[in-house]
Amino acid sequence: GTALFDAVTANNPDALGELLAGGSDANALHPQWGIPPLMLAALLDRSEAAESLIVAGADVHARGQDGGTALHAAAFLGCAETARVLLDHGAEAGAANLRGETPVDAMAADWATTRLIAGMLRIPVEEQTVRAGRDRIRAELESRGGGPERVGRADGEPSGRRNSILPLLINFPVFHHLWFLWFLWWLVVLFAVGFLVAERLGWRGAPNWLVLSPARFLWLFPLTMLPQSLMGAANTGFGPDTSVGLLPLPHLFLYYAVFFGFGVLYFEADDRTGRVGGGWRWSLPVAFLVVFPVALELSTGLFGLRPRLVPGSWERPLANSLQVVFTWMTVFGCMGLFRSLLTRENRTVRWLSDSSYWLYLAHLPLVILGQLWVRNWPLPAIVKFLFLNALVLGLLLVSYQWVVRYTWLGRLLNGPRTRPTTVPEADSPPEGALPLAGS
Repeated sequence: GTALFDAVTANNPDALGELLAGGSDANALHPQWGIPPLMLAALLDRSEAAESLIVAGADVHARGQDGGTALHAAAFLGCAETARVLLDHGAEAGAANLRGETPVDAMAADWATTRLIAGMLRIPVEEQTVRAGRDRIRAELESRGGGPERVGRADGEPSGRRNSILPLLINFPVFHHLWFLWFLWWLVVLFAVGFLVAERLGWRGAPNWLVLSPARFLWLFPLTMLPQSLMGAANTGFGPDTSVGLLPLPHLFLYYAVFFGFGVLYFEADDRTGRVGGGWRWSLPVAFLVVFPVALELSTGLFGLRPRLVPGSWERPLANSLQVVFTWMTVFGCMGLFRSLLTRENRTVRWLSDSSYWLYLAHLPLVILGQLWVRNWPLPAIVKFLFLNALVLGLLLVSYQWVVRYTWLGRLLNGPRTRPTTVPEADSPPEGALPLAGS
């Protein structure tokens, strides 16, 4: 549950003490945010809560998904009192996250970045307070013999140097929302290599029954479970992880490779009768109304029912299993649904389908600029949300039609498209005139 986190947020030491005395785990991860209570206390500068948590067994060296510690969090937002408590209890001032950054590096973040991240976390901040807190933390580090010239080092090596370059290549954000294209590039390259090898070996593909019959579940489910079991190791939640680094996360790459590989086999199977999508009328309702809510609860505890459903040791295995079941039921169900609904060629749907690639590539800068533009408007958030979505969508659709679709960029994204030409109707012959031969 979130009671421990609620007590930290409310700065309620009495409630926090009762929960810890009652056996609440001081190192439990938040079901949605994936951080321990101590890191939340560091972000909010709850020094008393941090002290209570550490006394109750909270690990001052625990790391978040980016490899940062509670001291990184406190230093970033200038939470000096909590930083002092962490240092008093042995927090490592030279600890480096996956990007090789120490707490001193975290304090070097400019105000725009600090305000943006704090806003995403819904933590109110003031520039003067943050800067003053960071100055106090630097002074605290120097008084302990770990000033900026030393705190970024451990065992005489520059910060992060002792870490392998591999985690940096995997975790340093490079592609942001374009990570999927990067994955696709790797998958296509491997497919091309695999195709050449298969041709050289004379392999003609998997038998159709292994792809089209229910036997496919016997290998698809366990194969998907392998990478799924590694999802959310540092950030509990529903759905697959995200990988935006130069090198894809291995388990995530394997996860998407399973779906890509099945797509290759399914294409070769030439399922003209729609065997794979059969039964969508019952599978989609079961997936969304039964499997999804149970999997969501087991993964996140969103509804507060998780402790009553299964023993704690069963939560993660069952959550992963149901996520795999939900994903494949949805995939096959949607295939059947759209085969049933979209039974013929539709130019409008084709145009929207083509434009979606351009929307995916270009939307983010416009959304960010639009948010900066409307953020101070005295209007309800939902009004600004709908307005911004409509505006960005309209701009991108218009730009796709007139700037992208029939240019080299459109050819790159969707293949060649020919601009339609209007053929003038032939003049009608004068009334009473004889028709021409052959007309």
